[in-house]
Amino acid sequence: MSALGIPSIISDSGPYGDAHMSGAPSVLVLDPSGWPAGLTELLQDADARIALGQKAREWVANRTIEGNAWR
Repeated sequence: MSALGIPSIISDSGPYGDAHMSGAPSVLVLDPSGWPAGLTELLQDADARIALGQKAREWVANRTIEGNAWR
């Protein structure tokens, strides 16, 4: 989703929480009751949604196989 510039709402579990903690631009939901607020935030604020999507696209662009194969 990040590669397409789609903002993510993620749970604080497994690789999703880890990605958020390592800087992945996303809306982090700590428990199930937080999902409505996370969705509402992105639905009602187009500027924030677009900005988060752009940041996500930039973040993932630095994590491609092509850009990191030398490692």
